[in-house]
Amino acid sequence: MSDSANFSLKLWGTRGSIPCPGLGTVKYGGNTTCFELTCGERRIIVDAGTGIRLLGKKILIEEGNLLNADLFFTHTHMDHIQGLPFFAPLYNPNSDVRLHAGHLDGISYDLQGIIGTMLMKDPVFPVPSSLIEKACNFYDYECGKVFELDGGVVLHTAPLNHPNGACGYRI
Repeated sequence: MSDSANFSLKLWGTRGSIPCPGLGTVKYGGNTTCFELTCGERRIIVDAGTGIRLLGKKILIEEGNLLNADLFFTHTHMDHIQGLPFFAPLYNPNSDVRLHAGHLDGISYDLQGIIGTMLMKDPVFPVPSSLIEKACNFYDYECGKVFELDGGVVLHTAPLNHPNGACGYRI
C-alpha cells in the first residue's frame, strides 16, 4: 500500500451472536461485529452487526451523513447484518456504499435479496430496503477473489469454515 502510515482500525463491535452493550461490557465492547479500516483515503467496513449503528452516528455528526466506502460481509448470519437497517449513511442517496458478499451461491441467495426480502421487509422491519438502494450497490463474488481497490489497497478473500459458509479478508 502506498500510504501505510495512514492505516487505522476501529472495532465498533466484537461480540458474538447477542449484543449486550452496557456498563459490564465497556472495556471489551458489547455490540456485534463491525470493523472500520481506513487506508489512506479509503474506508473499508467489515460486517454490519449492531456496532455499525455507532459508526453511522459518528458519520452523521462528523461527516454530514455522507459516506463513500466498501462494506464487506464475512457472512450474513443475523449478528453480522442486524445493524444495517440502523446505519444512517445508507439513507442518504448521495452516499456511495458498495456492499460485498463472497459466501453466497448467487442463485438461491444473493446479498441484495437477503437484505431486501429477509432483513428489511414487513413484518420483520417496517422500513423498506428501497430507501437505501440509491446509496448502495450490491456485489456478490466467489470467495477467493482479490480486490485491488483505489489508493493501492489490496484485499484478499478466502473461504472460512463456518456454518453456511463465510469469507475471510486479508488487507
